[in-house]
Amino acid sequence: MRAPSQQIPCTLDGWLIGCRGMWHVRAPGAACLGALSSATGLGEVARNNSKGCGGVMRAVPAGLIGSDRPFELGADVAHLTHDHPNGYLASGFLAAAVDAQCRGAGLDDAPGVATTALRAHPNHDVARELRRRLSRLAIELARRGRADVDVLLHNGGDQPERVETGWEVQ
Repeated sequence: MRAPSQQIPCTLDGWLIGCRGMWHVRAPGAACLGALSSATGLGEVARNNSKGCGGVMRAVPAGLIGSDRPFELGADVAHLTHDHPNGYLASGFLAAAVDAQCRGAGLDDAPGVATTALRAHPNHDVARELRRRLSRLAIELARRGRADVDVLLHNGGDQPERVETGWEVQ
C-alpha cells in the first residue's frame, strides 16, 4: 500500500478520458448530503430509502485496496448514505467484482465471485434481479468494446444522460 503522500503514476490515454461527460464537475447528491447531515454519529448508516448512484460511485476503491472483505467494505461505504438494499448491495457487488479482477479473475468469472459474496448478505434477495441485469450488461458491453459503449452512452434508450451520469444504480 502506498503512503498517502506518494503520487500514483497515471496517463491521460484510453477511451474513457475522451468521454467529455466525465469532465463535468458534479456535486454530491441530495441523498448523500441529507444522510450525512442527519447522522448523529460517525459511521451511522443512512436513514433513507435511497438507492441512487452516490454509494456505487465510491465502491471501486473498496475493490482496489486488497481488503479481505471487499464486498462488505463496498457495501458499508455506500450504506453511510444509501439505506435501500439495492443501493448498498450493488456497491458491495461492484467492489467484490473489481477485487476479483485485481486478483486475476476473468471478466466472465468476476460476477460469479461477487454473487457468492452477495448471497452471504441477509438482504441478498432484494438485489437478485438487479445483479442479474447488471452482470449481463457489463459482460456484454465489455465483449463488444468501445463503439457499443458510445452507442449506449449517447444514443441508447430514452434517457441516455442517465446512463452517462450514473443517475441510479438500477
